[in-house]
Amino acid sequence: MSIIKYRRDLHQIPEIGFKEYKTHDYIINILKNLNCIIHEVEPTGIVAYFNFNKKTTIAFRSDMDALYIKENNENTYISNHDNLMHACGHDGHMAALLEFATYLNNNPTNNNIVLIFQPAEESILGANTIINSGLLEKYNVSSVFGFHIWPKLEKGKIFTKAGPIMAKASELTIEVFGKSVHVANSQQGIDSLKIANELLMNVYNYEENLNKDMVRLLKFGKMESGTIRNIISSYTKIEGTQRCYDNKVFDKMKNDIRKIANNIENKYGATIKISYGVASNPVINDSKLLEMLELDVELLNEPVLQAEDFGNYTAMYPSIFFFLGVGNTPALHTENFDFDDSDLNKIVELYKIISNKRILL
Repeated sequence: MSIIKYRRDLHQIPEIGFKEYKTHDYIINILKNLNCIIHEVEPTGIVAYFNFNKKTTIAFRSDMDALYIKENNENTYISNHDNLMHACGHDGHMAALLEFATYLNNNPTNNNIVLIFQPAEESILGANTIINSGLLEKYNVSSVFGFHIWPKLEKGKIFTKAGPIMAKASELTIEVFGKSVHVANSQQGIDSLKIANELLMNVYNYEENLNKDMVRLLKFGKMESGTIRNIISSYTKIEGTQRCYDNKVFDKMKNDIRKIANNIENKYGATIKISYGVASNPVINDSKLLEMLELDVELLNEPVLQAEDFGNYTAMYPSIFFFLGVGNTPALHTENFDFDDSDLNKIVELYKIISNKRILL
């Protein structure tokens, strides 16, 4: 089978994180015919080991999950699953790794190879299931490589950079608990909507005045409050996201936001709860590894503020993450995202080159 067939087959069976059952079976049915050791990582992850009796082992990772999006394309391989779509290119990531696997079956390389098919990247939970399985330690993995399809970058070109390339990101929810009264008796209430707005403006003002060298993003996109126009709202919820490239910067912002909230609580007698979602680590490419490999790729001018749980690998192993430019396509996570799947061969060729390098760290 070809890389294009792999991609289009997988595109038709998108599944949400940790429920990639058909996807899992499709991959297993290909790998079981190859000369590798297959490990299934509950619930849907797969790790394949190609032993070439070398001193070093390196890993290549793809993600498996899709999104809750109803596809709006007219090609012959659109999603067969209602309201689910591979709108982030993970079908292409898996297809490239399967094509690479068939190459490894007939071509010993200068390193032993581990292939990772990882579930649940979108929920930023899947990487840890692979890491916690102990399989990367079992096979003495020394470095990990991965890539992401990336619209608007030059089609067919591969990009990367040393150091930060993608952000640490977490959902941020702020809840303000006040006291509800009729507006005519507002002095007897605690206006959660007013307090939430003051808090929001204080937080934005704080973020805007941080040192410009502390690259970060802090934005809120949703606010819910109240039940009727003439009743003071007793509860307001604000939802946003916090992103940066440094865990220390992330923690500083988190602590400072809590201090701002404490001051406003004391001022108005309200209760403010701040909660963060699960966050991956920032994706940090190892500069020594990138320099040693001497790869013929394009260099990005700056990192992006999107997040990827590949950062959980880069936090533990010298790693490199790449972007495959797919040109002027619709944006990721949109209903009509698609790309020229023949460009995936560029990544396979890059992986062949890396697999035959002598990687000594």
